[in-house]
Amino acid sequence: RASLFLIDVKTNQLYAKLFEVVTSEGNGELKEENICSRGEIRFPVGKGIAGYVAETGETLNVENAYNDPRFNQDIDKETGYTTTSIYCMPITIRGNIIGVVEFINKNEGQGAFTEEDEEIFEEFGAFLGLALNHATLYQKIRKSENVLQVTQEVVSYHSQAGEEEVEKILEEGIPQFEHHEDIATQIYLYYATGLSDMEKVKKSVFMFLDLFGLERYSFDTLVRFLVTVKTNYRTVAYHNWAHGFHVCNSIY
Repeated sequence: RASLFLIDVKTNQLYAKLFEVVTSEGNGELKEENICSRGEIRFPVGKGIAGYVAETGETLNVENAYNDPRFNQDIDKETGYTTTSIYCMPITIRGNIIGVVEFINKNEGQGAFTEEDEEIFEEFGAFLGLALNHATLYQKIRKSENVLQVTQEVVSYHSQAGEEEVEKILEEGIPQFEHHEDIATQIYLYYATGLSDMEKVKKSVFMFLDLFGLERYSFDTLVRFLVTVKTNYRTVAYHNWAHGFHVCNSIY
């Protein structure tokens, strides 16, 4: 049997979600039904054989667990399993201990694990460290991608044109010259004093249609675009929607 415990640096605890891995008898083959999950197990770094190895970085080969005062019997009581021999080694990434792997009960009651076993376990531990490092990096990348996606969705939601504002302008229809004669006739003299943000949008729609018409553009799309532009301006002293509107007017 084997157990992998990782270190939770926030709580200074060892934890395992996948607790027991048992090979099939006879051929040592690992099958899915031999992987047992008993819920998350947690205990402090420094407690038990695994906790000692996690704290000190020292590899332990224990022939009789119950004769070792460092052995934590709570796990056996919780799982109903009887531990005899233990080989426990730290898993390190770039010199930092990230967890421990614990091999329990050498097959067929053969006593303590041998030097040959230790060599195999050390090679296994090196590959395990690399695998965990890649898994950790992948998990961080996925977490960052999820955070980015949520952020983009929130920003997109708040930066889109409000349907009520769009519908209000669409209901009024295509702006006519007689309603916007002020902005159409005052070259470089027009100033939108007292106009609300939405009134500025309506004036912007008129200026665009006065220049380009609707042959190449959809009125609905144009209104949504200009309301979106207005929405995305920040409420600041200078580079705000009023400033953008007056720049647009100057170009017009």
